[in-house]
Amino acid sequence: MQLRSKNYTAYLCALSLLFSYAEMFFPRVLPFLKPGFSNIAVLLALGSDFKSLFMLLVFKSVAGSFMQGILFSPFFILSFSQSVVSGLVMFFLYRVNLKFKEKIF
Repeated sequence: MQLRSKNYTAYLCALSLLFSYAEMFFPRVLPFLKPGFSNIAVLLALGSDFKSLFMLLVFKSVAGSFMQGILFSPFFILSFSQSVVSGLVMFFLYRVNLKFKEKIF
């Protein structure tokens, strides 16, 4: 991984933590339901390589859960699995979309 890619990944990790912190001020209807503003950083990272995206997904889930105080709870397992699976699906669909001349999505 190049230095520029590492700096960009670190920037996106900080951005996702900022958005995750800002989400804590919004009232929640259900304990596990939140707006998901930190996924904006994941959408920005779709153009980078797989390793950087996966590192961002793991960091976003673990650090965001740590800030909210749910690191060792069942909500963390749900949040972590949801974040990683949705990020991988988005990455796969983004790469498939780049392969075709006419954009599918």
